[in-house]
Amino acid sequence: MTFSSRHTHALPLYTSVGLDAWWPLLYLVGDPRAVRSPAGWTVAPSSPEAVSRFEAGWTGVDRSADHHAWARRPNGVALVAALDGRPLAAGTAAGEGDGFGLVHLATAPRLSDAQAGDSVLAVLAALDNADGNARVCLPAPHPAVRPLLAAGWRATDLDLFMATRIDLLDARRCVPSPALA
Repeated sequence: MTFSSRHTHALPLYTSVGLDAWWPLLYLVGDPRAVRSPAGWTVAPSSPEAVSRFEAGWTGVDRSADHHAWARRPNGVALVAALDGRPLAAGTAAGEGDGFGLVHLATAPRLSDAQAGDSVLAVLAALDNADGNARVCLPAPHPAVRPLLAAGWRATDLDLFMATRIDLLDARRCVPSPALA
């Protein structure tokens, strides 16, 4: 799997080795102050170690090196989102200026699609960027996309999720870093 750019040679190259294009990954930009945290959700700073443990427990994937690297970026912060006090999403925000935003977020497998969308909205609403806007990459079918667009966020670019099977990433649940592909 990979996230293919719209470069004219990318799609033919990836399809020639057996990958199919499944859905667009939207690069969304907007004002976090325009997003309201859904009822019951809280977001708190954490540590890369804690975020990595949550993600490994939920997904079986150890991204501790990634979370440490992301947290070392300018304005990097590991975050845990809880619903009614139960940690159900964990990730890292980082960057500066127009590049600040949610880099990656993992969610507990027991979340419904709506709760997965709410977790993203809660984290984005909690971001504090002195320059105003924040970024997030979301699959087009993700349940947070519609509320973000309704809040004035806009898609500034897109990549294509390319994979041998569509089920390698859950488009209604994942908040991937395009660099992970």
